[in-house]
Amino acid sequence: MDFLNNITNYLDTFIFHHDWEWPVWGIFFVGLLLIAVGQLNREDRERSSKNTVYAQVALFIVLSLLELTQFLFAERRIWFVRPSEVGWLWTIINGALIITIFFYQVKLFKRTLDLANEHAQRECSWLWGLIGLPISALLAFLLYSHGHPWWAITIIAIPQLAQVGLAVYATIKGGKDWTNFSLTLAVYFIGGLAVTIALYVIIWATIIAIAGYVALLLASKSLSKPVDKSQLQTDEEATPVLEDESIAQ
Repeated sequence: MDFLNNITNYLDTFIFHHDWEWPVWGIFFVGLLLIAVGQLNREDRERSSKNTVYAQVALFIVLSLLELTQFLFAERRIWFVRPSEVGWLWTIINGALIITIFFYQVKLFKRTLDLANEHAQRECSWLWGLIGLPISALLAFLLYSHGHPWWAITIIAIPQLAQVGLAVYATIKGGKDWTNFSLTLAVYFIGGLAVTIALYVIIWATIIAIAGYVALLLASKSLSKPVDKSQLQTDEEATPVLEDESIAQ
């Protein structure tokens, strides 16, 4: 236990809590590039070249690594959707952008696993691990925060070991393409962890962005509130009366 605590303290001191901003710009750039490549490849999906598919997978892994860097190791994890730092307008823009990238990333994640299964001639469902990852991560966080690190690791490991076992069985039963199996596992673990962690950030970004959008709408309506014409007419009629009374005096 002391050894594990020492490792945790070391990571907390020397790796975490860095004031980084560059991973966010990398996430936006790689995410938009990934969407652009996907749009170019969508119309001719059946005849799409292997280079395009490999480029998408490579961009997906880079995007996932950038998300892990920002959302795990940076001290200001969601600074790009904080109105106090970037203002409400950029909060809404950045929030909409990160949400769009996230949903495309999830879509590409599933497609990548399906293509890997097809290439290796195996029938493997990754649903067990994908569902178990966010649930086990939440339980692991609760256990770790209450001082049970080994139980947290166990909770994380159980569904993932089961998923790896299913993938191994499907690979043996299928084409026995172990190179594809290794690459698929790397994509699965890196992408699954990144998507799970990004999901927590996306929830907060969505809430903040929607709140900012509603606030801007209310502010614009209050500024553009029409003037009461009846009040203006009353004021205009009252002015000549005051002038006539002064002349009469």
